Amino acid sequence: MLEELAALSDSLNKAMELNEILNHTFQTAQRLVNVDQLVLFIVGHSERLLAEPFEKIARPEMAAGGSDWWEGIEVTVGENITGQAIADKKVDVVNDLTADSRRKYERTDREVKSMVCLPLVLEEQAMGSLNAYKNEAHEWTQNEVNLLKIITSTATSAFARSDLKERIRNKTTQMVYAFSKAIGAKTAWNKDHSDRVTAYAMLIGRQLGYSGTALRIIRQTGMLHDVGKLYVGGYILDKPGPLTPEEREVMDKHPIIGVEIISNLDIDQCIPGVKYHHERMDGSGYPDGLKGDSIPIVARIIAVADSFDAMTSDRPYRKAKSAEEACKELAYYAGRLYDPEIVKAFLNTHPEKHVKIPLIMNRMD
Repeated sequence: MLEELAALSDSLNKAMELNEILNHTFQTAQRLVNVDQLVLFIVGHSERLLAEPFEKIARPEMAAGGSDWWEGIEVTVGENITGQAIADKKVDVVNDLTADSRRKYERTDREVKSMVCLPLVLEEQAMGSLNAYKNEAHEWTQNEVNLLKIITSTATSAFARSDLKERIRNKTTQMVYAFSKAIGAKTAWNKDHSDRVTAYAMLIGRQLGYSGTALRIIRQTGMLHDVGKLYVGGYILDKPGPLTPEEREVMDKHPIIGVEIISNLDIDQCIPGVKYHHERMDGSGYPDGLKGDSIPIVARIIAVADSFDAMTSDRPYRKAKSAEEACKELAYYAGRLYDPEIVKAFLNTHPEKHVKIPLIMNRMD
């Protein structure tokens, strides 16, 4: 047992990403206490909690999305079981959730039947809670609760470190996104383009089964994919006719410029999508003429989302196509220009229902 806890401490000292920290913590809790699920709650700026789920990764369907009963949950500090435990900074043990009137989101129709709520307290401040669940009603022993307390105490600093890094990363993304919104001020036709591309890309990502960190990367990349156009002259962006070879050369550099902008901002995960979203499956794209699977998956997703929005938007040199026409064109060029699986996923979301409708993006998880 001591060896397990020492190994956890060593692993957490090296881990930086939240998913990695949760993975190590869960594996230890599962081995020592036989928990079935862990859910991490982090306190938000307005004392709202954002659920960050983690389930047994031994079940690959969960790693691909699986049960999502906690997704989108927000509870106020001081409310229900979790919120009250955080407010009080005290562990709360519930042997049978079906018999506890305080439950609000711990839905008992999705396997969850018992829990231990373990507040994450650092320097007397409650930053959230790590909840351990069993799929059946269970009489938690004092030894089990004590072990979970030790595991949570060991993990708290790592969670705090990761949460701080994520908040800094999100602030950086918001700053660059504000820069990208400036493009709309330069070119009215491009207003809200990045928002729509992000929304379409998120639809594709969910259709492909992505969740968590993968969706966060898709969302951030969608927001930032055209940031390099800040350095493209408005006379080129607004030109009503064909570009000259010199103008085309300038335009085609925007993915590289975009990478230069974000490369110093600790969001390296967005670089592949920003750099390669104009690559095409047959190698006819730019900047590097990549082909097929050598194009990063996030870039292939953004390519479809970007092309659909471009086709369904008015441009200085042409009128917008209908959503139906754009879908037909994507299908026609699937395999030649676009990844056919991604086109199929996008068409399965019925994009004609979403075009030009503001979509609520997924939060950065």
